[in-house]
Amino acid sequence: MFEAAHRALDEVLPGRGPLAERFIAWREAQAVPVDKLRPAIDSLAEDLRERTDRLFGLPEGEHIDFDLVTDEPWSGFNYYLGDLHSRTVINTDLPVLSTSLAHLVAHEAYPGHHTEHCRKEVGLVRRQQRLEETIFVVGAPQCLLAEGLADLGLEVVCGERPEAVSAEHLRPMGIPYDAEVAAQVAVAGEALQAVRGNLAMLLHDEGRDADDVVRYAERWGLLPKVRAEKAVQFQTDPTWRAYIYCYIEGLRLCRAFTAGDPANFERLITEQLLPSDLVAAAT
Repeated sequence: MFEAAHRALDEVLPGRGPLAERFIAWREAQAVPVDKLRPAIDSLAEDLRERTDRLFGLPEGEHIDFDLVTDEPWSGFNYYLGDLHSRTVINTDLPVLSTSLAHLVAHEAYPGHHTEHCRKEVGLVRRQQRLEETIFVVGAPQCLLAEGLADLGLEVVCGERPEAVSAEHLRPMGIPYDAEVAAQVAVAGEALQAVRGNLAMLLHDEGRDADDVVRYAERWGLLPKVRAEKAVQFQTDPTWRAYIYCYIEGLRLCRAFTAGDPANFERLITEQLLPSDLVAAAT
């Protein structure tokens, strides 16, 4: 599977030479300059908020404060503070790539984590007094659906290929963004997302040395060493060591449940559903 993805990427990437070198060079060339990161986030968030509000509605008074942070194992995090307010942070330990920025904003904010928390606070907590929705337990079934719907969010509000939307915001700011190649790379390299789950299995099931797992991530995930080390850092963190499957399996479940229908996605951000509910609906 991974070899087939590598062959597909080899066909769509520009230039000549070893695939890993070309892929890393192309991807890292899409880094967002630090001084343009906040304006880019704000621009994307405004657009994604409008799209989310148009499709699903947002409660009056909801608000997000975006911040940049360092020294964290993850790329982004949504701290829901209650009362329809979130603090969403983006980690800048490594250069943030333009090819993933829209997905990151959608995942953490609109129509992802912030949107889900706000909709459920209004509908479930305030109206139905379901106070359990004020607690978010890491690693629980709740997380499987939360991460799955957040990963699906950009696709829901912008379509299966959202690269043109990103280009509208990033190119006028002078931010490198190769939309045409980005779309081709996303399709060709989709299977490489499974590398993340293999890292967890190697670390926690087979007990492999972290350095060996970093090399695996470099080889099959086509990652530079610094990004491979970051991936392993996340999966060796005491809190997040097994959390990667919330993204992998959560996205699979939520995509099958939604089946391209925004009304089904709205159920995910509105109702108390269990993974078993999604499985039953898809069968």
